[in-house]
Amino acid sequence: MSEIQVNTINEYTGANGVTIDGVLIKDGNVDGVDVSAITQGITEYDAWTVTSNVTSDGDITSNLSRITTPSGVGYFGTGMTQSSGIFTFPSTGYWKVAFSSVFNIGGSGADATVQLISYVTTNNSSYNDFARIREGNRSSSATNGSGYNEGVIDVTDTSQVKVKFKTDSMSGGSYLLANYTKFIFERIGDT
Repeated sequence: MSEIQVNTINEYTGANGVTIDGVLIKDGNVDGVDVSAITQGITEYDAWTVTSNVTSDGDITSNLSRITTPSGVGYFGTGMTQSSGIFTFPSTGYWKVAFSSVFNIGGSGADATVQLISYVTTNNSSYNDFARIREGNRSSSATNGSGYNEGVIDVTDTSQVKVKFKTDSMSGGSYLLANYTKFIFERIGDT
């Protein structure tokens, strides 16, 4: 077996490109496909939490903070922006949106429940239920529960496609625990 070591291969005829083992390379294209924008791995990741217990139904609009502890946790890339609980994506693409929570489920003895729901808009106006987690308790004493859900959103326009989170069906003294309710955003590919 022979080995050729060179720093640069120039095409002999400027219009033809170079073919290696049946693969044509020409002007940043491989077999006619532009590969100049290919990146490796995840390019955007961001994680947020609530900083105080959420005790009532409705949109989560305040006490939201990017996770910065322990050291090294947080975000890379541009990161999400958030205003009154509405999260805006920094770039188009397919985004995995995940959320989890630890719940304190009240002990009223009357079917105490709690739900955490994600909503998405594609027109910066009307929101639709995207995914949810729910826990319930039929005991007469309070208990903890937890849940996790995720899905993929095709963000075709960052000014139109947004996400928010809402609690619902809170009853019997139930609430979401501060710092144990998390929202994760991860860009996983081009749209």
